[in-house]
Amino acid sequence: IHALADGIHVVGVGDFVPPLLFSRKTGETTMLKSAPRQPLIAEEVSISTNGRWLCMVGHAGARLDVADLLRTKAAPTIVVWDMRELAIASRIPLTKPAHHIAISSDGLFVAASDRSGVIMYRRSTGKAISSYSGPTPQSYLLDFLPNSSIVAIGTSSSMTIYRGSKVSYPNHYIAFWDVVANRLVGKIDLPNERGALWSMRISADGEYLAAGKQDHTGVWLWKLSHMQ
Repeated sequence: IHALADGIHVVGVGDFVPPLLFSRKTGETTMLKSAPRQPLIAEEVSISTNGRWLCMVGHAGARLDVADLLRTKAAPTIVVWDMRELAIASRIPLTKPAHHIAISSDGLFVAASDRSGVIMYRRSTGKAISSYSGPTPQSYLLDFLPNSSIVAIGTSSSMTIYRGSKVSYPNHYIAFWDVVANRLVGKIDLPNERGALWSMRISADGEYLAAGKQDHTGVWLWKLSHMQ
C-alpha cells in the first residue's frame, strides 16, 4: 500500500490484479486500467514524489504459476501508470528481475536496480540511457529528486566479506547520479560496518532525504537543498 502526495488517495497493489486506487474522502475504489498481458506477480512498487506516476515491476504472462517463476520463463516487466488518466503509460521489458525501481516526477525517466547495479531508462521509449555500478555487488535503493534528472542510489546490502582471516564490509553510501549527464554529482558516505539502508525516501519538496538503518538502530535525515 502506498499513499499519494495529495493525502487523499492510497494505491494498493497485489498479485494477479491491476493496482487499486482508494479515496480516503469518499471511500470509493477504482481499478487502474490494464492491458491483457499485465504483470501478474507484483514485486516492487514506486510512486513519483508528486504522485503523478506509479511504477511497478513484476513478471508478465497470460498464464503464470510458481513453476513458471522457478523456471524463470516469466518475463520481468516494468509498467508505468499515469495517475491522472488512471491508465498505463508505458511498458519496459527487462532482461532480468529488478529489486528496486523509481520514476522521476516528470515521468521522463525510470531507474531499476539489481545486485549488479542500476540501469536508467527513458520511459517513453523503454531504452536504457544510463547506468551505474558500485565497487562491490549489492542491492541499491532508489528515489528521484523532485523535478530533476538526479536519482539517489543508496546501498542496502548488510553482507560481511571474508578474505581468509580478515573480515571487511562493503562500502555504504548514497550516490546522486544525473541520468541526463550520465555522471556522479554527489555522494554521502556511510559507516561501512553499520551503514546498510533498509529504506530511503526524498521529501516532496526535495529538501530532505530520510533513510532507515538496516540494523534497526535509527533513521538518518539529511538536508538536500544544496543538491538542487
